[in-house]
Amino acid sequence: MQAVKITLADNGVIKTVVDDNINAGGESYESTIVYDFSDQISKIKFIEDLCIDIGLSFGNSKSKNQIKIIESWGVDYIPNDKDKNEKIEAIKSDLKKLSSGKLTVNEQLTN
Repeated sequence: MQAVKITLADNGVIKTVVDDNINAGGESYESTIVYDFSDQISKIKFIEDLCIDIGLSFGNSKSKNQIKIIESWGVDYIPNDKDKNEKIEAIKSDLKKLSSGKLTVNEQLTN
């Protein structure tokens, strides 16, 4: 049986995965990963890894439905002028790439 244990740390979490019968061979396996939450990338990586460990399927790029973890503004967030301008420039850049055919499906709708 596989078990996932999450322990809080000062600046993130420690995830331990224990399997007492790896590959049905009767051997045990343990993996420990420390996730430092000082940046958004490691937080998203933790969520993705945890979902895989518990067997949640995201689908794939050819699936009718695919779950994606996307960082975006909160619904009630009120952006300042700098945030607005950065968002506008990112959208303009994506539009330019899309118009030229250089924007891939994986890059679309990430902002």
